[in-house]
Amino acid sequence: MKSRTLVLAVLLLASALAFAEGSTVTLQNQESATFWFSVDPKELSDVAIGSRQLAEKVAAFFAEKTDQFPFRPLAPDSQLTLEGLAEGPHLLVGFFDVEGANELPVRAFAVQVDAGSGDRFYALFSGPALLSVPREGGRLVNLARAMAPAEAAPAAEAAATAVETAEAMPAEQAEEHPPKAEVAAVEVAAVEPAQTEAAPAELAPGEQPPAEQVPVEQVPVEQAAAAPPEEVVTAAEEAAPAEPAPIASFSPTYSPVVFTRESRGGFTVLPISQSRYWEEEGTRLESLDGTIGDGTLRLSLKSANGFSHDVSYFFYLFPSRTLGKENATTIELLPFAKEGVGACVLWQKSAGAGQSAAPPRVIGSVSASKDVCDVEIRLETLPAGMVADLGEDPSIDLCSCRYDAQSGVFEEFYFTTIQLADFGSSTRETSTR
Repeated sequence: MKSRTLVLAVLLLASALAFAEGSTVTLQNQESATFWFSVDPKELSDVAIGSRQLAEKVAAFFAEKTDQFPFRPLAPDSQLTLEGLAEGPHLLVGFFDVEGANELPVRAFAVQVDAGSGDRFYALFSGPALLSVPREGGRLVNLARAMAPAEAAPAAEAAATAVETAEAMPAEQAEEHPPKAEVAAVEVAAVEPAQTEAAPAELAPGEQPPAEQVPVEQVPVEQAAAAPPEEVVTAAEEAAPAEPAPIASFSPTYSPVVFTRESRGGFTVLPISQSRYWEEEGTRLESLDGTIGDGTLRLSLKSANGFSHDVSYFFYLFPSRTLGKENATTIELLPFAKEGVGACVLWQKSAGAGQSAAPPRVIGSVSASKDVCDVEIRLETLPAGMVADLGEDPSIDLCSCRYDAQSGVFEEFYFTTIQLADFGSSTRETSTR
C-alpha cells in the first residue's frame, strides 16, 4: 500500500512539473505596426500595475536620454512566445511604431505566468494607450539604430548567397558572371570621377583656356568675406532662442490660505494649517520664468527648498474664466520623475459627453538641477487644435503637488494665476497672505 502511494505521489509531482514547464505566455500583435516591448525593465521594478503613478513613471522611463534600448520587436500580424519567465505577474511595457506618426502609443500591462492556467495568449492593440511619446525623444532616438540590423539582414543574406553561388560556379562560368558585389563595384567606378589627374583637353583655334580655380584658402580675405562680421553676429543673435523672462516671484513667507487634499476617500479643501506636507522639499516655489518664441514655450521653475521625487507642478490651462467651468488641459512638470530624470506630461479631459479622455502624453524636454527646472515644449508637437482651442486670452493656474505613495494622498498648493500674455512682459510678486 505504501509503495502504491509513493508511486502515485511521484506521478502527480512529475505531472505537475511537466505542466508547469509547459506554461507559457504568447503575445499576438493584432496591428499593422511593429510592437517594440520590454518585459520587467529594471527601471520600473518599483512600479505596480494599477498605481496612479504608473503613467508618470513610464513617461519618465521613455523620456530618459540613454543609449540603452531594451525593446525587442514583434512584427505586425505575428505572435511570439515568451520563455523563461518565472511564475507570477510580469510588467510588459512597449510602443507601436506607427508609420508616419510623430507620437507613438505606449501600452503597459501585466502578463501572468501561472502553472495552473497553462498557456496564456495576449492579443495586442495600440489602444487604449497609457500615453504617447515622441518618436525623436528620450530612449526612442535609438529606434532607427535598433531597426537597422533587421533591415540590413536581408541584404547580408543576399550577399552571402551571392558569394556561395560564385564559389560553387565553374571557373569559366564565374569569369562570365562575376558576383554582384564586383558588378556593383564596377558600376560605381564608372559613375564616380577618376581620382587621377586628367590630361588637359585640346583647345580649338582661338579658344581661351579655362580660368584656373584657386583654392578657397588661397583667396585673399577681403575677397572671401561674403558679409561684414557685424551682419554675421547679428544673424547669430537673431537665431539664438530667447531666454525665459521673469513672470512671477514668491515671497519666502508666502503661504496659501487653503490647500486641497485628494485621496481614495474623496476631495476636500482645508486650511493650510492642516497640511501634512506644506514647506517640505519642493512644495515651496521661489520664481517662475517663461517665454514663447520661435514656436517654442520655455519655462523655468526655481524652488526655494530644492526639488523632490514626490513633488510635481501643475499648469492648469483655462481658455476662459467661466464660473463653474473646469479646465480641459493640464501640463504636469516632474523635475525628478525617476532616478533623477525629469518628464513633462500633457493631460487632456474628454471633449464632451460620451467621449473618452485622451491618453496622457510626454511632451517637451526637461532638465533639472537641485533647485532649477527648465522645460522646452515645441508648439508644433502639441495635439492639433489645442493652441487654437485656448482662445485669445488663456490663463494658467500654477500649483505644486506633494504625493504620498504609501497613503495614496495628494496635497496641492496654489501659487498664482498667469495670463499667457504675461510671458516675457512683466514680473509679479506674491506676498504673504
